[in-house]
Amino acid sequence: MFNLFDGYIEINGQKYPIGNGYSVGIATGNVGQKFTESTNELGRALKDRMHVILDTDYFAPQPSDTLEILAGNTNPRVEFGNSSSDGVVSIIERHRQLTAKEVPLEKTIIANYLIHGLDYCSKGSKRRMKDSWPTQLENHEQGSDVGLVLPVSVRAAKSIVRLSQSLDEIARGKGASQEVIDANAFDSMMRAYKFVAAYSGVLNEAAVDQVYAGNRYDAIDAVISTTQTQFSEKADAVRAGLEMVQSGKVNKKVLDLFGGRWEFMKSTLGGLKNDHENSHT
Repeated sequence: MFNLFDGYIEINGQKYPIGNGYSVGIATGNVGQKFTESTNELGRALKDRMHVILDTDYFAPQPSDTLEILAGNTNPRVEFGNSSSDGVVSIIERHRQLTAKEVPLEKTIIANYLIHGLDYCSKGSKRRMKDSWPTQLENHEQGSDVGLVLPVSVRAAKSIVRLSQSLDEIARGKGASQEVIDANAFDSMMRAYKFVAAYSGVLNEAAVDQVYAGNRYDAIDAVISTTQTQFSEKADAVRAGLEMVQSGKVNKKVLDLFGGRWEFMKSTLGGLKNDHENSHT
C-alpha cells in the first residue's frame, strides 16, 4: 500500500510508475478501527502517503442537498458514467501547469514553520522525544499547541503546499484576482493544513477527546489560531529578515529576533541568502 500511494508498484525489485507520472489513489476506511486510526509509526507512515483524509461525518449533506438528490434520482445504486479520455488528458495537463507554477516565498516559510516551528518544545524537539511526547512536557505546555500537535513531515508539507496551490486555482477560476490570491496566501495554506493534518496522526488523541470532544477539525482550528497569532507577532521580524537577504549582508540584530519556535528562521534566511547570491553570480 505504501508503494501504491507513492505512485508505483514493485515487481522483483523493479519499480514501475503508475499513470506515467500522474496517478490518484483513493481509499476508504472506518474511523475508529485500530489500523486506520493508529498513531504508531506504521499508521503515521500510511496516512502520510494518503495526503488528504476527510472524515465525511463532518461534511454530511444538508437537508437542501438531500432534497435535490432525492428529487433527481431515487436509484440507490452508484451510477458509473463513461469516462472521457479527453477529460483525463485535460486533468493531466492542468496538473502539469500547476506543478510548474513557482510557490510563493510566504508559503514556503509557512510550510517550514509547520515542519520546524511546531517541533519546538521545552525539551528541544518533539520528534526527538518519541513516545515521551506529550506526557513529559512542562506543565505550561500541556494545554497549548505544544502538547496538542506534532510537526508535519516534509511529505505532508509538500501536500499542504500543493493543495494550497490547487485551492488558489479554484479561487482564480471563480474570478479572484492575483492580488486577492496573494493577499490570502496564509489563509490558503491554513485551509490546506486543516485537511491534511487533521487525520495524519500528528494530534494528541487524548487532548482531542478531552478538550475537543473528539473533533479533530476543532483541534486543528485551535492550532491554526495560535499559528495566526505567531505570524502576526513575527510579521515585522520576517519582513526584516527578507530585507536582510535582499541586501546580501548578515545582520545579527535581525537574526536575534528569531528564537524559540522561530529559531528555524535563522537557517531559512541563510538558505535564502545563498540562493540570492547564487542567482546574482
